[in-house]
Amino acid sequence: QTCALPISVLSWTGESYYVSDGVHPNTGGAGASYVFRVKYTDADNTAPGSIQIWVDSNDDGDYLDANEKQNMTVDGGDSDYTNGELYTKSITLSYAGDGSYNYRFYASDGTADATGSPASNSTVTVQSTANKIGRASCRERV
Repeated sequence: QTCALPISVLSWTGESYYVSDGVHPNTGGAGASYVFRVKYTDADNTAPGSIQIWVDSNDDGDYLDANEKQNMTVDGGDSDYTNGELYTKSITLSYAGDGSYNYRFYASDGTADATGSPASNSTVTVQSTANKIGRASCRERV
């Protein structure tokens, strides 16, 4: 007899701005705050031993540098991991490389790493300067 082990799964939260990815905004200026969100579900109701957002914030192709792996915090919830709990982390990003950074989420229930689309690389774009045209237009209207 073979028994399947419960699997921890990461998924997009389904909230506005988080239907098909885990960051808002998807594109923003250098120095802006980017909010990362993910849903963690565990069929055995096991809390994550670790849940993190990994951002290649210096655009060097890895997640090995300081502050590229950051712990996330649970966003409210009922501590019932069978129906999923939302986790969040706000990060200020600077411009580096071409401004297109990979990010992914990591979670483990202490036995195995969570699976799901958020555990694979996605992209967030940081522009080198703020939209000066937009700011000028706002001032002109005042």
